[in-house]
Amino acid sequence: MTSLPQRNAPQGEKVGLLKYAWRNLGIRKLVLERRFRTLELEWKSARGKVRQYQGVPANILIIPSDPELLTSSTGDQAMIGAIVAYWRHAIPHARINVAVANDVAAAAALAIGLTPLRLLTPAATFEAAIEQVKACEIGTVVAMGADVLDGSYNVAFSGRQLMLLDLLARGGADSYITGFSVSQDFHPRIVRLFDALDASVRINLRDPVSFGRFQRASTAQSRLVADVAFLLDPRVSSLTEEISGWIADQRRTGRIVLGLNCHPLLLELEDRRNIDRFLDAFVEAITDFAARRELAFLMIDHDSRGSSSDAICLRPIYDRLLRRMGAEHILYPDERLAADEIKAVVGDLDGVVSGRMHLMIAAMGAGTPVFGIDYKDKMEGLLNHFDLPTDALCTAADFMRGDGKPAALLTEFVDRIDAIRTHVTEAKPLVKAAAMQNFGAAA
Repeated sequence: MTSLPQRNAPQGEKVGLLKYAWRNLGIRKLVLERRFRTLELEWKSARGKVRQYQGVPANILIIPSDPELLTSSTGDQAMIGAIVAYWRHAIPHARINVAVANDVAAAAALAIGLTPLRLLTPAATFEAAIEQVKACEIGTVVAMGADVLDGSYNVAFSGRQLMLLDLLARGGADSYITGFSVSQDFHPRIVRLFDALDASVRINLRDPVSFGRFQRASTAQSRLVADVAFLLDPRVSSLTEEISGWIADQRRTGRIVLGLNCHPLLLELEDRRNIDRFLDAFVEAITDFAARRELAFLMIDHDSRGSSSDAICLRPIYDRLLRRMGAEHILYPDERLAADEIKAVVGDLDGVVSGRMHLMIAAMGAGTPVFGIDYKDKMEGLLNHFDLPTDALCTAADFMRGDGKPAALLTEFVDRIDAIRTHVTEAKPLVKAAAMQNFGAAA
């Protein structure tokens, strides 16, 4: 009887109720756990049937961190770009394939010169995937670690990626995971899965904090590297030249020019209903900060994936800042920059205020200081690579507290920006060398 009032509710209200139940009443967790158990049974059955085959090392398969959209995340673009560039340099005749889940990802793969293999469609079985990999004579498998393998977002997704990798390794493919993050919410089922991976799989962690968490939780052998995206080369285009011209114009007026990024994932799933309050607090802090120093802001959109798209936050922030500060010293490019274009642009900035870790990686890889807005405790390990203090990291909760702390920390950041730049620049070669270790054994 309690469902009767919902039948007459407007469609939007019904959707809101369903989202609330999915996010806050444990339904999502139950569904994903059940999906994991189903996959686990299929994986265990497939393990007993895997036979060694002779693959060709130059035939490479990338298992991406987003097999549905592939490149909508600029961070994923950066990782794929760096992996592809490495292999095309190491083996010029390499045939590079990528596992996809649908037509959207297949089209995105073709657009960047990769061959899509539909190994991760909803209906695909592990046994069918193995047969397709054998038919393509895949000899090298690269699983993109990113932040999706510890089960903290989706235990079923993490499980499926790792189970497929394990089976391909057992078939004889040279298999490894590029550096990935481990959060405090390392899922116990995924820990056990790592423990059970074929011993030939090389497991790379992309920062010291994640490496420590992994070693404490799992018995699997692992090593510390840096994110593979540090290896991405910048690309200058007509769009980057236009933006760099604007940056130079702002700097000639005596202003410090900062990149600015914000996105919905800075709030936990159950807290997204507070997004307007967060945006108000964020704009208040940036306005307070801008009143203290001569600043200009470049809005940097780094992700366009549906409900996690940066534009959901950046567009209203931009509109509100325009009303507060005027348009003269704020730029929001009409065209979205690709990952290698972003790396070119951030090298021209004085600093970047970022809620995206891969935007931080692009900036620091270019020697540019970064002020991080943390979520899922991602940023600390990255700063550890550069031996930078982590006590200046902010969170969405810090902004919403309204005590002025973020504006004060931002002001301190720009006052120290030259010293930070020197420090980042000096550490950059060592971090890039650590990123190359993703390919250590393969190379």
